[in-house]
Amino acid sequence: MKIFLILILHLLFFINFSFAQAPEIEWEKTYGGTKLDDPDDILDLGADGFIVIGDSYSNDGDVSGHHGSTAYYDVWIVKLDVDHNIEWEKSYGGTLDEHPCSIIQTPDGFIVGAMSTSNDGDVSGNNGSVDYWVFKINSTCVLQCQICLGGSDQEYLFDLIQITTGEFIIAGDSRSVDGDVTGLHTTYAPDMWIVKLSASGNLIWQKC
Repeated sequence: MKIFLILILHLLFFINFSFAQAPEIEWEKTYGGTKLDDPDDILDLGADGFIVIGDSYSNDGDVSGHHGSTAYYDVWIVKLDVDHNIEWEKSYGGTLDEHPCSIIQTPDGFIVGAMSTSNDGDVSGNNGSVDYWVFKINSTCVLQCQICLGGSDQEYLFDLIQITTGEFIIAGDSRSVDGDVTGLHTTYAPDMWIVKLSASGNLIWQKC
């Protein structure tokens, strides 16, 4: 009986080890320029390929249109076809740092949730320091509209979703007590900050 149990344990270990082996790489490709380029989110568009967002210091190689000095990040968005070739790419931002967190598809394009410290280039309405930055592009990468949300201190956006009514819920944290932000519970640490935007990008409500 003891030998039988040992044999069963060995068999289970062998099965688990076999299934734990790394899967085969179907394809791989490198995208970017000569500086740091980081991915943050990806959407599978089915027969339309993929769209990838990240931040980039580069302004060469696959990356073009960087705003200002390459000492600062831009949001970099890349559209790939089903064979993983670049269909289009574009940098979005201002002369300071922009960092994307999330992208969602809408019937007429894409909504990007990011953070921005700029107040020029593609970015306007920054309330000071780091703001939530939400912008919309169409299916061919043209910037349609954008909004900065926050106060004079730091707001870090983590995620956004579109709800069934077409409105958007944005989640992150805030240290501000002014601008768009009210109800911060302490000045010693950030609060979770939740924002609701209309389908057209207008602030409906916010809460710390």
